[in-house]
Amino acid sequence: MNVATSLDNVRFAYRRRTPPVLDAFSWSVLRSHTLLLGPNGAGKSTLLQLIAGLVRPQSGALSGHVGSQAGFMPQTVKAVAGFTVLDQVSYCGWLKGLRTKAARESGRAALEAVQLEAKQDDSARALSGGQLRRLGLAQALVGDSKILLLDEPTAGLDPAQRDNFESVLSSLAVPVIVATHQIEDIQRSYQNVAVLLSGRLAFEGTVPEFLERDSSGRDDPLKAYRDVLAEHAVPAAYAGESGI
Repeated sequence: MNVATSLDNVRFAYRRRTPPVLDAFSWSVLRSHTLLLGPNGAGKSTLLQLIAGLVRPQSGALSGHVGSQAGFMPQTVKAVAGFTVLDQVSYCGWLKGLRTKAARESGRAALEAVQLEAKQDDSARALSGGQLRRLGLAQALVGDSKILLLDEPTAGLDPAQRDNFESVLSSLAVPVIVATHQIEDIQRSYQNVAVLLSGRLAFEGTVPEFLERDSSGRDDPLKAYRDVLAEHAVPAAYAGESGI
C-alpha cells in the first residue's frame, strides 16, 4: 500500500475534561488526492491540523509526511500588507526553514505550479478572491511539501473561480487531502474519499466505491454522502447548509 501519512490510535481533545474530537483514531492516508467529508464539527479541521503539527495528540502516533513535511492551507487566506505575491510565498518558505535565496526560488516554483507566476511582483492585496486562494495553495506548496492539507479551499469562490482552482489542484502530483463542502468535481479532482463522523471514519474508499453508496444508482455524490450519513443514523440536516 502506497501510504503518505498514518495516524495510529490517535486521541485529541482541546480541553482535559471535554469529550475528545478524535479518539482511538487510525487512518492510513494514501498517496492520492483525497476528499475529506463530514458534518460541521466532525473533526475535519482538527484532523488536518494534527497532520500539519499545529496541534499535538494526547496519545497515539503519527508517521510519514507530517509536521514540517506537510503544507497546510487554512480556511482563511489573507494578503500581507506591503508584500508582493512572491514576498508572501517566499516568507512562508523562510518560516519552514529555507534560507532567503532558497525560499524565493521555491516560492517562484510554487507560484508557477498554481499559475500565478505572472503576478509574482504584484501586491498581494491586489489579487482577486480566486487568485488569493491560489496564493494560499502556493504557500502550502512552498518548501517541497510532501503532502497538502487544504481546509475548505474553494469557500467563497464563484463557479468559474472554483473551476479554475480545481483545474490547478488536479494538475498537482503531490498527495492532497481536501476538506470541503464542494463535491461537484469529485470524479475530476479526486481518487479517494473519506467521511468523518463524530471523530471516526464512517467511510473510506475510492471515488467509484463512494459513488456506489448512492442507493438511487445514479452515482450522485451528494446522494452517496447522504446515504452514508443515513447508515450511521445522522440526519442530513446536520451535515451543513449544503447538505455536506
